[in-house]
Amino acid sequence: DGRVAVSFEQNQVIRIYDVFGRGPAVAAVAGPPLAQTERLRSNRGLEAMTTLADGRLLLASELGVRMGPSLVWAVPIDAATPAMPITRVRPQLSYAVTALERLPNGDLLTLERQYLPNGALRVALVGWPRQAIEQPGREIPRQYLAYVSNVLGPYGNYEGLSAVELPNDQIRIYIATDNNFAEEHATILSVFDWQIQPLGT
Repeated sequence: DGRVAVSFEQNQVIRIYDVFGRGPAVAAVAGPPLAQTERLRSNRGLEAMTTLADGRLLLASELGVRMGPSLVWAVPIDAATPAMPITRVRPQLSYAVTALERLPNGDLLTLERQYLPNGALRVALVGWPRQAIEQPGREIPRQYLAYVSNVLGPYGNYEGLSAVELPNDQIRIYIATDNNFAEEHATILSVFDWQIQPLGT
């Protein structure tokens, strides 16, 4: 509807900017509050966000409480009371959730990022079946679809994900990194074309 939702992972809040309705100079307003964020670590909080088909925001924390499973919320953008997490996800050892995207068929993709001992970064592209969101309360069953690594450099901080539908049941997936204000890192845009298959098949 022209509004832009932005999550801030260091203080665990959402802000809404009416960029296309009232213009980019208008101040942000508070977004929907989320329960159980007070125990998330700074810079390990509300990292990943997308929208569901019904307009709700879907968010995942980078890590959970005490570095445990990531928390997941599905909340209307105009909600006024704190929304409880609907489920949680448990990334592979030493991975953390950094981005979310909804596919045209309603399934979801996430990026899970891993820091390697040599300072490089690696990312897993992970699929969530849409039924996992429709049946809250259970830990989400996920499917690891691909791994991307730049262990030979240049390194990048993987935390951007977008998907665009193409003809012939294909999806173009964009993965973005930023340089993280570090000389040894780079801003990189990677593009992959993927033949759609329902997750779980």
